[in-house]
Amino acid sequence: DYNVWRGKVNVIIGENGAGKSTLMNVIGGVFPPTEGKLWFDGREIIPKDPREAQDLGIGFVHQELSLCPHLTAAENIYIGRLPHSKIGKVDFKKLYADADRVLARFGANFSSRARTDTLNVSEQQLVEIAKSVSLNCKLLILDEPTSSLTDKETTKLFEVVRQLRSQGMAILYI
Repeated sequence: DYNVWRGKVNVIIGENGAGKSTLMNVIGGVFPPTEGKLWFDGREIIPKDPREAQDLGIGFVHQELSLCPHLTAAENIYIGRLPHSKIGKVDFKKLYADADRVLARFGANFSSRARTDTLNVSEQQLVEIAKSVSLNCKLLILDEPTSSLTDKETTKLFEVVRQLRSQGMAILYI
């Protein structure tokens, strides 16, 4: 048994091949479980896919980032749920305003209008975190988030993690 607490950074440590990432992929709906039970918010869950895990309030930032490089940061944050005007067109004004608001929570020093391929790795990671936060996740899973960051970028990431923790989010850090 392992409990994850809100407002805490919960850490999973182990050797390569120990199953840390596999466990996170089960929680995040990427892989189906083969045994055991997963409880979240007081009820048993078996996310069938990442979308269902997101709908439950589980955000997952994979070690290998999964952003669309040709899209803006805002489009990546709200991919699959872009705001639309009354006539059905994408409401870019609202999109960028909403994305800038989420990014500002973390002190991002780039615009949500920036194409993702122009951002450095830590900025791209911030976009991934902003995506999860914009989904109102209750649990944020970070899979080896510092593996490709510089010391300065790692310091910034830890600031973001502390901020999310202080807001009551549960963080599962591999």
